[in-house]
Amino acid sequence: LGLLASGNPDASNPKTLFCYQGFCRDDQSDAECLSSLGNIALAVADAEHDVSVNPLTCYSFYFVCTTRYEQGESSCTAAEAATAVVKRAFGFSYQQECQNLQSSGQTYIGATCCQVDQCNDPGSLLPFGAASSGPAPSSLVVVAALVLSWFAAACN
Repeated sequence: LGLLASGNPDASNPKTLFCYQGFCRDDQSDAECLSSLGNIALAVADAEHDVSVNPLTCYSFYFVCTTRYEQGESSCTAAEAATAVVKRAFGFSYQQECQNLQSSGQTYIGATCCQVDQCNDPGSLLPFGAASSGPAPSSLVVVAALVLSWFAAACN
């Protein structure tokens, strides 16, 4: 998996994908976050990699700064770690690695994976509270509608 600094999107080439890459604080607006991310990264699959089995994927997730992240690529400062600042992360990987992020909900909170150019923009993440607790609101609406329809049928 490689990274090119520039290039043009080519939707017909499954071995390339444009993804946002970097970190921003959760208290930044989506627009502020987007401007702090800077350039969009062009991910390029290894020549021998079979993207039909494990495609390139953009990801985004939340994480809480702790001392474990101070020196890592997440760029949490000691002050951010001491106050458990929430940050958003954006990048690219292969689908299997992204699914591993999703299964590590305690560390990579609300991880999303997508396979369309620039699909991991800051506005694509659910708000932190929604990402870290329970099913998505749309799932709750479906469940509520099913309960109401069952109740209406039972009363008739």
